[in-house]
Amino acid sequence: MRSIMSVLLALVIIYGVLKYFKENALENLKYSRTFNRKRLYAGESLTLKVELSNHKLLPLPWLRMVATYPSDLTIKGQKLQGIKGFLKHNHIAITSLFSFQKLTKTYEVTCEKRGFYTFCDVELKAGDWFGLENAEKIFYVPDQLIVYPKVFPLHHLGFEPNKPDGTVSVNRWIMPDPIEKIGLRDYSYSEPFHAIDWKATARTGQMMVANFDHKAEPAIMILLNTVQFKADWKYSASAHYEDLINVAASIVEEASKESVAVGMGYTAAVQSAKVGQLILPDNLPGQRLVLLELLAKLSEYNKISAEDMLNLYERIYEPHHTIFFLTESITPELALRLNHLASNGYDLNIALLEESDCLHMLSRGIKVHYPKCECIDGGAAHVQMA
Repeated sequence: MRSIMSVLLALVIIYGVLKYFKENALENLKYSRTFNRKRLYAGESLTLKVELSNHKLLPLPWLRMVATYPSDLTIKGQKLQGIKGFLKHNHIAITSLFSFQKLTKTYEVTCEKRGFYTFCDVELKAGDWFGLENAEKIFYVPDQLIVYPKVFPLHHLGFEPNKPDGTVSVNRWIMPDPIEKIGLRDYSYSEPFHAIDWKATARTGQMMVANFDHKAEPAIMILLNTVQFKADWKYSASAHYEDLINVAASIVEEASKESVAVGMGYTAAVQSAKVGQLILPDNLPGQRLVLLELLAKLSEYNKISAEDMLNLYERIYEPHHTIFFLTESITPELALRLNHLASNGYDLNIALLEESDCLHMLSRGIKVHYPKCECIDGGAAHVQMA
């Protein structure tokens, strides 16, 4: 009889201990997650630090942590478990914590793609010494990362060099000052006829145009068209969507480096933000980060059509900016709209990622560039973050 009572007493004690463990195992447990920086370029790495603190006498024999991250983020040396049906994966770590112990783990995280990433819940599960009882709890740990697009030197993208050292300067894209003539060059058939210097043409026997100096306060307006097809422009992004964004980011970086005012218009909707479709050119120090952050947050859905973006820009701004229109291809409708801008005095450059049958429809004064997509896909030449 005494032995039976001893067994029953032992069972009651074990049951009480297990119940106490389940109710208190994850109490007074602190979980924190910090990144050593919140802004970086696609392809760069950062340090993730996870801290666990057990502020109680009760030890945790084993503790399982499950944190969910976007699939575009990778953790060096860690195996990540994909989540079916979601563009996310789980990072699972198992450890143990003694009484009043603090544990710190650091990981190297690489962000492969530009974007605006948010993090929230972490699931923690603790088990007892006998493997009989578990305690589970969701910790709300909000955080975010802003990953800027890849940035390249413009001459690496295939833009025509305009400096003696073979590099590209955004200062050479701005509107010329018709007062300061600095030389002559051969007519390239891309300039309008009024740009021809007829006196020099008569003197040399071939068509010549004048080179002019540039205004003291230039401005570049990037108009980013990520629309692919007219029929479903609200829902379809360009096949070269990321390439276009990388080119835009590279122009923003170069303009900021040379203290040239730069602004941007875009057809895409912006993730997690309520903003208009145009940002006025400026050369303030914070403008670069404003534009890079906007490019990071652009979604793959378009809010307006390319024609509407051009109409909106023309209604708001006079033709004193140099426009850089970034697009995958040119449609007849776009060609007519661009010709209308050129005829009204706007200085137009087009960065075109695909050959188009509509190029012959463009006015002679519109300059066309062909960025090299193979360079864009090959890797980024990052610059130092401010």
